[in-house]
Amino acid sequence: MLDHGQLDPIPAFQYHHQPFNYFANYATGTPAARAHLRGRRDRRSAICKAIDAGSLPNVAFYKPQGNLNEHSGYADIESGGPHLAA
Repeated sequence: MLDHGQLDPIPAFQYHHQPFNYFANYATGTPAARAHLRGRRDRRSAICKAIDAGSLPNVAFYKPQGNLNEHSGYADIESGGPHLAA
């Protein structure tokens, strides 16, 4: 977010939808962040590989960008559903 602002390549970024931002142990550069959080560039490929291999951990979070998160009022299922299925 700091690199790109509210524009491409991360449209509709929503601060309050980023729960790990509020825990100091997951701050950028900490061991917990390196071990458990993935950046935008590698998140999709890493999570897709894990899904395909059946190797996701018991708990995994994937939060798509705002216009793909299927929240009523500003997003839609027609956009979010295909994104999640891809």
